[in-house]
Amino acid sequence: MRLPTFIDSLGYTARVAGTVMLVLVTGRVVGRLLSMYQIPQQISSLMLTTFTDPVTLILVIIALLIFVGMWMETLTQIIILTPLLLPVAVGVDIHPVQFGIMFVIACEIGYSTPPLGVNLFVASEIGETTIEKVSWASLPFIGAEVAVLLLIAFVPQISLALPELLGLIR
Repeated sequence: MRLPTFIDSLGYTARVAGTVMLVLVTGRVVGRLLSMYQIPQQISSLMLTTFTDPVTLILVIIALLIFVGMWMETLTQIIILTPLLLPVAVGVDIHPVQFGIMFVIACEIGYSTPPLGVNLFVASEIGETTIEKVSWASLPFIGAEVAVLLLIAFVPQISLALPELLGLIR
């Protein structure tokens, strides 16, 4: 058995980084197009006028964040969607801290959800297997993450108890 050489390590690193960068660049392009055509603003106003039930609105926001997370990098998603969705969430009595936690968890679920979750490409490269096998293997974990997200969304004390205990929020 031969040990990997420095050149082998560089080649492997370039292959993994190249795979990830292709997906990230695509996400940046999608983010730029969404911003140019003001699609997030349109979605926000549509959500406020269409959904009057707070539970439905929360579920729609979660679904939107997970869907967008499949295609867009998390930081881009936060920059574009937070100013649009935070007022909607506060309007249905979701605390901003709770919404922030929900937002980040939903973004990360999207980041590992097929078809274009970047984490799946990294895992398939590291595991030297196909993206399909990694996608199927990730489904139970995604289900668990969604369950945690729903708990945080509908049981505010899970995310607000510690900040309240420390006197950071009221």
